[in-house]
Amino acid sequence: MEYVFTGCRQDRNFRRYAFQAVAAVRTRTDVSVSADVASILKHKIPLQELPLLCRRFLEGNVDGVTGNDLLFTEKDMLVYASDRAAAAELAASKRKSHIPPRPNGSPVEEKPK
Repeated sequence: MEYVFTGCRQDRNFRRYAFQAVAAVRTRTDVSVSADVASILKHKIPLQELPLLCRRFLEGNVDGVTGNDLLFTEKDMLVYASDRAAAAELAASKRKSHIPPRPNGSPVEEKPK
């Protein structure tokens, strides 16, 4: 199943992302995923990442779409936030372990006083 993003709207404290679910036989079904903006901000998830996160949420729904309006829950946000934090830690540790090469490959010499 493919999901095509068709738009977004704000309903009070929820952002609702609309998609069309395109089946293998090319039938289309409208579906939307809502996310609580306060929870998004609490977990420091940028708003511009939400459409892709909601699409991944739909793609990861093993049982298929069971309704027209689904909710991207705080539990889902916590999983994403912890994965993002782990990736940031890994990137930081790689930067720390990198030792810059010396100029011309020669050892560093102390200048006489």
